Amino acid sequence: MKKRLISLVMTVTIALIFLAGCGSDKLISKNEQKTQDEDEGKAEKSEVKKYKKIRFLCDWNTELERYDAFHEALNKWLADNPEMDVEVEVALDPDNKTKMQVELAAGNIPDVFKWWVTPTNAANLYENDAVLDTNTIIEASNVLTQDMFPMEARSTGTYKGVSYGLPIYGTSGYFVINKELYDEYNVPIPKTYEDFREGAKIFIENGIIPFASGSVAGNPSHYWMSALWVQFPNAVEEIDAIAEGGNIASATGISKKVAEIIQEDISLGMYPRDPVANNADACFAMVMDGRAAACYAMSYQMFLLSPEDNKKIELISTPRVEGGSMDTDEYYYMSPTNGYQVSKKGFEDTEKREPIMKLVEFLCSPEIINLWAETEEMNVNMEIDSSAYSEARLKMEEFKKDRTPYSAVHFTRINNATIWTEYKNKIDELYSGLITPDEFEQAISKVWEDNK
Repeated sequence: MKKRLISLVMTVTIALIFLAGCGSDKLISKNEQKTQDEDEGKAEKSEVKKYKKIRFLCDWNTELERYDAFHEALNKWLADNPEMDVEVEVALDPDNKTKMQVELAAGNIPDVFKWWVTPTNAANLYENDAVLDTNTIIEASNVLTQDMFPMEARSTGTYKGVSYGLPIYGTSGYFVINKELYDEYNVPIPKTYEDFREGAKIFIENGIIPFASGSVAGNPSHYWMSALWVQFPNAVEEIDAIAEGGNIASATGISKKVAEIIQEDISLGMYPRDPVANNADACFAMVMDGRAAACYAMSYQMFLLSPEDNKKIELISTPRVEGGSMDTDEYYYMSPTNGYQVSKKGFEDTEKREPIMKLVEFLCSPEIINLWAETEEMNVNMEIDSSAYSEARLKMEEFKKDRTPYSAVHFTRINNATIWTEYKNKIDELYSGLITPDEFEQAISKVWEDNK
């Protein structure tokens, strides 16, 4: 009996010791769990392997509220992707051009940068084989597709037969009339250039400028020149050929024909009295305040219209020139001028390639594309959220509906900065009456021959 009692006591004692031990472990676990979790979290964070640092250059002006959303989206993406190490640099035009020239000379351009794709602004990058061609970027991505970047858009960034960068957005051209003035003076909306000039007589009689066309350093006149030029037979092919070495003043004499139209318009009093004193914004303002009946405007100007001003205007097809072969009712001009470029040197660094492509894919994501679409005219094949579009923006989209885009204009085909500048200077001289159409044709041909 005594032995049984001793055995029972020992059994109970052992059980209590065992339970006390278990309880102790459980108590320690509760007290230390939070600290342990925190330590493990820190360990996990410290164990995140960073990619090699890459540089991203953009023009997201930190002083403008418009770009706050871009920086916020990028910062959130970086927080969600702690393995990324991105140095963001902001440089605005024209400082960014100088910065790029310096860094190109040093062989140290940013790994990814928001930039022009048109050779007029990017030829030095293409000449120096400093950036990737469009196909290489797309093929290196698990997200980007060939369909996202239409061939017509890519052609605006084509240099010597190769398309570079990723063309995202641009500026289309529109023939804009002040519909209130056309209605007030009972002027028919023109279909042909003859109609346009006939209606101009009525406006001139009433002290209204029929067409606000200016040329300040070739702007916006070069757009208008191209809108006339492209209508003539074989003009699109000849303008396309400029990018491959074709002369601006082709043998067909289109350059002279267009210059003659400009010269005659000026002599008829269709343009402002001093056209070389009016830039794009001044011309657009004349139409909006009723001093002029029409102008050739860019989409960025349309974005700024208030609902009240939007009611004043109508977008119509560019009047067809005599001898023209393009049905302007079937086409619209689009110009992707901006997008993203990728450094070839950075891409060839095997430690940078993956983070470079991750950043590019983010920059082409619906989130960022929709931010751009709020104030830019997009030319990518993606579903765009149009819920916030202004009435003017919707008017542009309706105008483009069922029309074929063309990008063959001088701005997207002249691939030499010197030639481009000199060409626009000659347009200024034509507008100011300093040279005749014959002299204009000879001058731009010489500019090409001297600098090609």
